[in-house]
Amino acid sequence: MGDIANDEIPYEFVDFDWVDLSGVTRRRVLTNHFAHQIKQGLRTISLLHVLGSWPLVGTPDRQPPPGDVPLRPDWSTLRRDNSRPGHAGVICSLSYPPQPEQLPTCPRVMLQSVCKDAKETAGLDFLVGFEIEFVLIDLAVDPKLPIDNIPIWTGAAGLRNKYYNILVQCVRHIVNAGIAVEQHHNESPRGLHEIILAPSPPCEAVDNLVRAQEIIRHTYRMNDILATLFPKPTSLPTGVGQHAHVSVSPADVETHFLAGVIDHLPALCAIGMANYDSYVRVKDAAGTMGTWISWGLQLRDVPIRKIKRAHWEMRFVDATANMYFAIASTLMAGLQGVRQRAQLTSSDPKASPSTLDPEVREVAGITRKLPTTFRDAITHLKHDELLGKSPATLIVQRFIELKKAEIEAVEKLSEEERRDKFLQFY
Repeated sequence: MGDIANDEIPYEFVDFDWVDLSGVTRRRVLTNHFAHQIKQGLRTISLLHVLGSWPLVGTPDRQPPPGDVPLRPDWSTLRRDNSRPGHAGVICSLSYPPQPEQLPTCPRVMLQSVCKDAKETAGLDFLVGFEIEFVLIDLAVDPKLPIDNIPIWTGAAGLRNKYYNILVQCVRHIVNAGIAVEQHHNESPRGLHEIILAPSPPCEAVDNLVRAQEIIRHTYRMNDILATLFPKPTSLPTGVGQHAHVSVSPADVETHFLAGVIDHLPALCAIGMANYDSYVRVKDAAGTMGTWISWGLQLRDVPIRKIKRAHWEMRFVDATANMYFAIASTLMAGLQGVRQRAQLTSSDPKASPSTLDPEVREVAGITRKLPTTFRDAITHLKHDELLGKSPATLIVQRFIELKKAEIEAVEKLSEEERRDKFLQFY
């Protein structure tokens, strides 16, 4: 399916998709003929720098940076998109000019570089899978509230409605795009659903996530339903995540890997929960991620849930993240732990840390709290020694500048104004 010259897919258009630093999928729709010329090296397509470093809100007094950035399509990712008849899609990287010491400035390239480094220097391989959570809002019924679908976790009753056929249609489109889906179900909050993707190598996994997200959004929107992945989509207390399952092999490095991620967790929150309203999920006794820097076997009130040996659910991510950046940063932290043979300073609390006596938490090594605001998380990121001195340096600098400007703008907005703004993108 990856050869545009010989592909038998009957498409008229090729969607060139990439993800900016705000986690927003960008798209240029090319005719088949123009895409073929690019494939042959006869033509190129470039973009303003603005698309990788421009805040989504509040920038009337700023000028876009000069210069263009070429799009580099990865033709091995060419897939049909049955949710958009006549379309195929390809995932792109951004070809920034060479930087000192060849530091990557495209998050997708960064993820590929981290995986290559981990394999060549430490013999590590990774698999990543995603749980895509989304809330449905029927714009014709009430544009401010989720659908009323009998909120019960994995309850069949929650799927007995007119919206379920659209969910099945989404899954079919995702599978027909060559993406393995394991299951789907409804969550306990009103209108919240989940589609679970099978694990893949990291870059392929994020490519699949980007495609699946867009298929879900588009399929529902064509039925006048808004499917949003924004972490705070309505006035209800529902928090929406985008949990990432990460496994490492060989499995005997699991303790060192986990220790590395734990050490850098406050900074990783800034990258994985990259929006002012992401931190609604940082709360205790809500089954989201809790407030303590901790981990636990099959615990959900912690930011890192251990599933089994060398397999974790990273709960400190949502759909506002550039997931290439978030997964790359998480793997970097774990890789550093492996290289340094870092030791875990905390143990499995066996229960939600918030329910434990302070003395019990201290014995378990659970003494630090997660950042509770985006501004606090950005401060942790700015001072993180690993990310500040790694191949991610230039991306981190751009990300911090971008998000500081965004925070300053959205702090002036009401919760409803922020929601109306970001529902357009996520």
